[in-house]
Amino acid sequence: MGDRIVFYLPKDLRGIIKETFVKGKCNNVFDNLSLVITKYCPFSEKDGKREKPKYDKFGYEIKLPENALNKYNVFCKCQIDLWNSLSAEILKLTTKSRLVVGLGDESVYETSIRLHRNYGVPYIPGSALKGVTKHYAILELTEKLKDIKEFKDVDFFNLAKKVQDALENPAKDENSEEDVKKAIKEKLGGVSERTPDAVFWEMQILRKMFGTQNQEGSIIFFDAFPNPKSIKDKPILELDIMSPHYQPYYREGKEPGDWYDPKPIFFLAVPRGIEFHFALAYREMSREQLEKAQNQKLLENARALLCEALKEHGVGAKTALGYGRMIDE
Repeated sequence: MGDRIVFYLPKDLRGIIKETFVKGKCNNVFDNLSLVITKYCPFSEKDGKREKPKYDKFGYEIKLPENALNKYNVFCKCQIDLWNSLSAEILKLTTKSRLVVGLGDESVYETSIRLHRNYGVPYIPGSALKGVTKHYAILELTEKLKDIKEFKDVDFFNLAKKVQDALENPAKDENSEEDVKKAIKEKLGGVSERTPDAVFWEMQILRKMFGTQNQEGSIIFFDAFPNPKSIKDKPILELDIMSPHYQPYYREGKEPGDWYDPKPIFFLAVPRGIEFHFALAYREMSREQLEKAQNQKLLENARALLCEALKEHGVGAKTALGYGRMIDE
């Protein structure tokens, strides 16, 4: 006897879903994938036992329905017009590996994925892009400090923590460039007169770019969206699986051992080969402000950092396993 699919919805909605839900075809019936995946959750019952919904009920690949793609195309054109009106730096990068954003978000499934509420497409929040770019900048700066004699024997991660502290928490009495330099020196410790001024200058640029606890950053990181042309004939999501082997160890504190059964967990990912649009803009939106050479340079530096961070570190979940990497194509 096969599984019985059950939907926990209001009676009138449940009737509609029962008529239209066909395993692996549900996403072709409804336009909004976000609604399909997060609201119409197919629980299953077998031999009187109820199981949590799993993503495999939607099939291996999920495409954006044609009607949804047409509406999303209009949205993307408006979004790019908006970015152009702000003189934003726009770049296009393609997923080199699978991408998962929002894997740990709250969900009725065991895993989750961040989908746009109105258009149902996966997207990368600007806050995540700013975070990964800042993280990459801190590691790069720490690498440079490690090349200086005073920091050669300092633990890399302790030094990175000091760099982060110096970037995020300015002293109360920073009223001039010299005050800033002095405060950064105190935060880093071990700095001598031989430490190149370029290090302090770069830290001040990063403070302006990302902001501090006292001041917002000068660069806006916008949400990144997939290019509609890139998903026209391709699935926008595909099924992936992880198999943790030591759940009794993690959940119940039992001894770790190879005798436990692996528990497959399904999750959804953006496939490789999907192009995304990224955009950065200077917070002062007037043309006069942007035409200042130093502000334009700051925007270009942020673009270069974002690009390198996405290529080298990736974004989203499971980046240590190679997920979330981007390439130019």
